[in-house]
Amino acid sequence: MLKFPIGAIIKTAWRWTRENMRLWWLGFFVTLGGFFMFNLQDWVNYFMNATGKSIWINLVLIFSSAPDAAQLIVTILVMVLFLLVFFWAKAALLQGLLDVKSGDRQSFKQLLRFGWHRVAQLLLLEVFLSLPNIVLLTLVGLGFYFSTILFFVAIILFFLYNGFIFLFRHFAYCDSVFTQTTAWAAVKSGYKLFIANWRAALLSWLVFAGLAFGIGFITLIALVLLLIPLVFIVLTLFLAFGMNYILLTVATIICLVILLCFLICCQAAISVFFVSYTTQVYWELKK
Repeated sequence: MLKFPIGAIIKTAWRWTRENMRLWWLGFFVTLGGFFMFNLQDWVNYFMNATGKSIWINLVLIFSSAPDAAQLIVTILVMVLFLLVFFWAKAALLQGLLDVKSGDRQSFKQLLRFGWHRVAQLLLLEVFLSLPNIVLLTLVGLGFYFSTILFFVAIILFFLYNGFIFLFRHFAYCDSVFTQTTAWAAVKSGYKLFIANWRAALLSWLVFAGLAFGIGFITLIALVLLLIPLVFIVLTLFLAFGMNYILLTVATIICLVILLCFLICCQAAISVFFVSYTTQVYWELKK
């Protein structure tokens, strides 16, 4: 029977999240950078499929128009910037969690400095993991024009491959940050750790999915509960003062700011919790 201290890991992750609120800033930037990182392909596809023609024809058409070319270049640069932010914050957060585990306490500035020094390796690590996607997406494109079977096979392989690397990607990140090894060595180490402990790792990811669903549901309920009194306040002002645009605008802005602050705090804390959870799974598997 598989014995893995999931309960203890969850409790520790929650305690570390509550007791180390300074890491929430890093959690926020991990979330922000991660959102743009994982939507980079969608943004690029938007430009690449703008005319309904092949990728190369789209590129020629885009770069033949200065405004379209400038828009594409700016979009990619912004995405790359947030990609760097993601890796910077991720490395700094992992180091912060290592400090919590070891009882050390580096300054926030020191964590940022350490994170910046690991950006290049984490970026290279992601490049290694993403290289097969280039081949698979090329096959998807070829299959779309020349072979339906090739198209669907490539699509299936694409999702299977990305699902598989998801299972050990964080382990590779941890190995890169904690041992400061090379990107390729971290990829191999993360892969071997997952293969050697695949049952415990799969269990931890199933629990991760359950936690994500539960926490997301609780956050949604909390958001609705917060939204109800804010809407009530705006409606009360409207009934009391009528269409006073200045007053209603100020009240609406204040309510939106409150909601935004609530969402930022929630997402920052949730990000720290899940990074802490998956990192402690890594440490447990390394024992």
